Amino acid sequence: MIYFPQPPPSEVPAGGDQDKAPMLRAIIGAELGVCAVVIGARIYTRFRLARNAGMDDWIMIATFICALTGSIMNLVGMEYGIGRHVYYLSPDNAIKATRLDWLAQAFVITALTIGKISVAFFILRLSNTRWHTWFLHAVNVTLVIINVPLIVLTYAQCKPAALLWDPSLEGYCWDPIHQGTFAIFQG
Repeated sequence: MIYFPQPPPSEVPAGGDQDKAPMLRAIIGAELGVCAVVIGARIYTRFRLARNAGMDDWIMIATFICALTGSIMNLVGMEYGIGRHVYYLSPDNAIKATRLDWLAQAFVITALTIGKISVAFFILRLSNTRWHTWFLHAVNVTLVIINVPLIVLTYAQCKPAALLWDPSLEGYCWDPIHQGTFAIFQG
């Protein structure tokens, strides 16, 4: 069974009940703001001015949607305690915050993957050599081969998957070293 690593009641975490959510909101807001401006300018330029939108543009739009979805899930999770030590959260809020964080991971991993694929498609638009084309397609296939299993393993590591965020459930989880090792390989 998996459990939330809470210290015993006599061991209060150092620093007290600090809420990092305002800082996280500012960082997420700044990142999404910059991304929205850059992608908005890209869409306007490619679709409206140049009228030569390509696959890379559509993939970048999908990347932004995935990143936005994952970020919104984490922002909602901050209402339940993301940004605070689990010691200070009610069991119900700890479950809700942790669930949103776990569910956001699929969107974030997807955004990171397809963002790289979009860059490869952009380079393909600029390149006209055969080996560049083969190399970049091989990179894209490799990204998919590595990242799709990472998303599956993220949720398959516990039976039931809800055990990832709800320690009151009956079930089992793999040793976290397996998921950690694969995540390091993926990085």
